[in-house]
Amino acid sequence: MSGEKVVIIGAGLSGLSAGKVLKEAGVDVLILEAQDRVGGRTLSPGHPKYGWIDLGAAFVGPTQDAVLNLIDELGLETYKIYNDQPFLHYSNGKRNTYMTQWPTLWWRNPLAKWDLWYNMKKMDAMCWHVNPKEPWKSPNAHEWDSMTVQEWMDRNFWTRFASSLAEIDAKEFFTSQVHTNVTADPCQVSLLWYLWYVRCADGMFRIWNCHGGAQERKILGGSQQMSLRIAQLLGDSRVVLNATVTKVSQVESGVEVTTLDGRMFSGTHAIMALPIPQQQRIHFRPHLRAIRAQLNQRSTMGACLKAQFYYPEAYWRKQGEKEGQGVNGFVTCGDGTNFCGNVVDDGREGLKEGAMTVFVYTKNAVKATEMTSNECRDALVSSLAEIFQDDRMKNVRIASFLPSFPSLVTSFLSQVFFKFGFKQPLEYHEKHWMKEPFIRGCYTSFFPPGALTTYGEALKAPFGRVHWAGTETASCWSGYMDGAIRAGKRAARELYLTFTLGAKPDLSTLQVLHAVGRIPFADNWEEEPENKKVPHVPVRLTFMERHPPHPLLVLLAYSILIPATGLGIFILIKHLY
Repeated sequence: MSGEKVVIIGAGLSGLSAGKVLKEAGVDVLILEAQDRVGGRTLSPGHPKYGWIDLGAAFVGPTQDAVLNLIDELGLETYKIYNDQPFLHYSNGKRNTYMTQWPTLWWRNPLAKWDLWYNMKKMDAMCWHVNPKEPWKSPNAHEWDSMTVQEWMDRNFWTRFASSLAEIDAKEFFTSQVHTNVTADPCQVSLLWYLWYVRCADGMFRIWNCHGGAQERKILGGSQQMSLRIAQLLGDSRVVLNATVTKVSQVESGVEVTTLDGRMFSGTHAIMALPIPQQQRIHFRPHLRAIRAQLNQRSTMGACLKAQFYYPEAYWRKQGEKEGQGVNGFVTCGDGTNFCGNVVDDGREGLKEGAMTVFVYTKNAVKATEMTSNECRDALVSSLAEIFQDDRMKNVRIASFLPSFPSLVTSFLSQVFFKFGFKQPLEYHEKHWMKEPFIRGCYTSFFPPGALTTYGEALKAPFGRVHWAGTETASCWSGYMDGAIRAGKRAARELYLTFTLGAKPDLSTLQVLHAVGRIPFADNWEEEPENKKVPHVPVRLTFMERHPPHPLLVLLAYSILIPATGLGIFILIKHLY
């Protein structure tokens, strides 16, 4: 396309996807990246023994058609993660293994199960009332954006009227689920934003599941391959590394982008494909609209550390004290006493060793940035050895070449899997995303109450010649690799319309233009054809998981059933004797 040149800021999946679409349409593109690599929040360093290690975004699953179609287009393959055995929820020295959608939480109060199941279903129903493209226009937007997820939890978990112990169990798992989904505390996050995030992920069941869900698969060779291969397709001259953008100026001829070392790159338009909080590092001329600046100021990156362990074999899959007590390695923990929040078995075909991915979230991730390996080892190994009354836990060693705090996470894993024969890891690798100077967190950024309903309309609205990409702007699988790709393609298609038509037409006009062959797409530019290799499948749920009773009804049933059973036994005994 003659005369048009787009400068894209950020060489993650979103920026590279935008560049790919524009290049294929004949538009000249230039992508500037502050780091010395492409990939953004994906990172898959090679390993001489294990092939690769995914230290960033990695999981894909059904309905994530943008990333799955890109995987196929680039000649990559996926594999399913291991989840054939029970899941495990850990809390204060207690283990709850389960094969259902959510834990049964049996150890304190059996009613806690229904407290949890009912509220999970309730939140799932709520998320389907959120407009995924414009959540601030949802029917209950102002009500839901006036409270945090924590406030909703406090209002809806019924056990405040009954056993406070049951409330702790149910709310604790709900908290760990929020941590795992968005790497933020429930008290930090707007209820509207969280519902929107879950709605973008096809609901509470899809976002949490392995089979048929967001954690079903990973990419052979690592997720960063997608970015590397797109960059190769674009050509070295179109991707400039170590180019930290500090200023974006809109001038009469287009845009001028200035880097920290004084270089200037010119184009007719620009696409901003950075995490929203990182956009505050850039000076805009003219200044951003006040509503966009306010939106940026209220966006916060999640707090997350991702670690990878390797063992001689997958001990956690083996039988424990009793036959058949192995677990699949998927663990949640939200009791506040351990640094690990989530654990996933990372074994795959051809890997003889056991592999385990560990996530550390929120306050614990922040705390870890200030802790030395020895401090973590002394504090946690001693306490865990006391809990399990096992001196072997005190002998956890840290190889001198390993960074940060491997024994901290190792100790937790030993605690969780001790009865299943957990042993010293062969290797440890980690990535603390809060320490990345041009990202400063993971997985995504979130909004507090009031932000979306007040400033949300600026999320995707172009600012003159500057358009916005990034996974945070996606209306499907926001926060995921899939959302990043969709957002990049949407921003590129917006510019394509600007170049070909001079404006962005409404949906009906788009469909007409597509029908007559003027443009190659007809919808809102985020729609994707269903992937043929990984089709859309429903999440497997039992009847009770789909229709959990209110806990008070369960309590009422217990109050009738237990006395009636006792009376029946009494009558039977009296009749017999």
